[in-house]
Parts: sequence; C-alpha cells; structure tokens
Amino acid sequence: MSERPLVSAITGSHPPRVELLIEAMRNLRESTYPNLEHCIAVEGEPDDVDAMVARIRREAVAMERQIPTRVVGLGRHWSSFLAASISAVPFQVAQWMARGDLLMWFSDDERMTTDHVSSLVELLGRTDSDFVYPRVEVNFTEQFMRTKPDIIGCDPPVRGQVS
Repeated sequence: MSERPLVSAITGSHPPRVELLIEAMRNLRESTYPNLEHCIAVEGEPDDVDAMVARIRREAVAMERQIPTRVVGLGRHWSSFLAASISAVPFQVAQWMARGDLLMWFSDDERMTTDHVSSLVELLGRTDSDFVYPRVEVNFTEQFMRTKPDIIGCDPPVRGQVS
C-alpha cells in the first residue's frame, strides 16, 4: 500500500434522500485527505433514479474540489437477487465500482470532520490491523442530527483483524 493510498468512499442512496447525498458529497470534498474517490449507487424507480443520477453528476462537476466520482443507477429488481435487505444493495454495488486501496462506507446521512479520513489512514498505517473505525457520539438537536467530533486516538479507537 502506498503512503497515500486511494480511499474509496462508497455510498448507497435512494431518490428521496438526494439532498442528504448532495450534502454528503460536499462534506467529503472538505476532507484534507488528498487521494479520494466517491462511488455512489442509487436504487429506486427508474425515472426517479435517472433524475437523481443526472443531478449527482451535475453537482460533482460544479463542486470546488474535484474528486473522481462514479455513479450508477439501479432498478428495484436488483434488491431481489443481490440481498435480502434493500438498503444494503446500493452499498454492495458501489463497493464493486471502487478502485481504492482502502474502502470507507459513507452513508448519505453521515458527516465527518475534515481530518477524519487522514486520521483513520494514519491509524491504520501504524497498527497491524486490517481495518479501523472511529467511535462517535450522536446528539439529536433541533436542526438535524449532529455528531460530536470523531473520537480517534482516545480510549483507543476500536480496531481489529479480519479472521
């Protein structure tokens, strides 16, 4: 793995969540980590999916920080043969599109601090773990669900090896 491995952020979404996804795309582009790509799979009714995919492509091009973004639209039929859970299918397909050295699931309703990806990659590089992830605390506020800053390096983060 290179010093700055490519991190593939994989996101699954549905047309009613388009605004959440656009905000997640903006949040990912605020990351200080330099080597990112974003793989997005959208599942739903064909006309709604087509409109969402077109919007995602327009938004990705218009954003200040350009990172490679691949997006695919899925019809509802994918759920029946790929997974029992409809919500898991877009993530699975987005993962298949990923070209990165490292994968990061990034839900359309998640937000992260600007150093989140850098901190996780750095932590992975200094451990013998196969994966790392942060602990976060979630607060529900009047505005929207907000998360406290990622807890990385405190209590140490949860880490482990795939067996």
